[in-house]
Amino acid sequence: MVQESTLPAWARSVADCIAAVAGRWQFPPPEGGGTITVLYPFVLVPG
Repeated sequence: MVQESTLPAWARSVADCIAAVAGRWQFPPPEGGGTITVLYPFVLVPG
C-alpha cells in the first residue's frame, strides 16, 4: 500500500507498480511470531 507519494497524480501508476512488486517481497518471520510492518522509502530521481 502506498502511504505517501510526491509523484504527480498522472504518475500514480508508477507508485502502484512499485507497491505491487514490493508486496511480493518475502521476509523471514519475526522471532517469537507476530506481525511486523516494513516501511521502505523509494527516492526516484530523473536519469
